[in-house]
Amino acid sequence: MDVAAEFNFWMDPEAAQVVLREYKCPMKVVPWEVCQEHGLDWDFFTSWTSPDTQKARFIRDITHNLTQALRQDGMLTYSSCDPLATADAMDNALAQTVSNVYVTVETTGEFTRGQMVVDWGGISQKSPNVEIMQNLNMVRYKELLAETVR
Repeated sequence: MDVAAEFNFWMDPEAAQVVLREYKCPMKVVPWEVCQEHGLDWDFFTSWTSPDTQKARFIRDITHNLTQALRQDGMLTYSSCDPLATADAMDNALAQTVSNVYVTVETTGEFTRGQMVVDWGGISQKSPNVEIMQNLNMVRYKELLAETVR
C-alpha cells in the first residue's frame, strides 16, 4: 500500500484501469473520505448490531476485531466503506451530492500507483465514466442498515 492509493485499486491497478476504461455500464465510487466523514456513532452501531437475529449476530461477529481496535484507538465512529457502497447500490436516493466525472487509475507512479485520478475540471475532454458520491442522506443510510438485521 502507498500513501496515495485507493486500497482496491492498489491491489490490481491494471484491472481497475481496464474496468474504468472499458466498462460501459454505470459505475459508482464511494470515496474513502466520504466513508470517514459519514461514520456511524457508537450508540447507533450498538443498537444496529444488538437485535437477537442471525443477521445482527453475523455483523457483530465479523466486525468484532475492527470495532475493538477502533474503540481502543479512541475513534468516535465506526467507519466501513463496504456497507456504505452496498447501501448506495441498493438505493439511488442515498447519495445527496454526486459528481459525474472521468476517472482513471495511475498504474506506473512511484508514489501514486493505484491512485484514483479524477478529471474534476473536464481537462481531458473525456466523457464521464463514474458517478462519485460526495454526500449522503445519513438518516436513510441508518434506515437501510437497520433493515438489514431484521
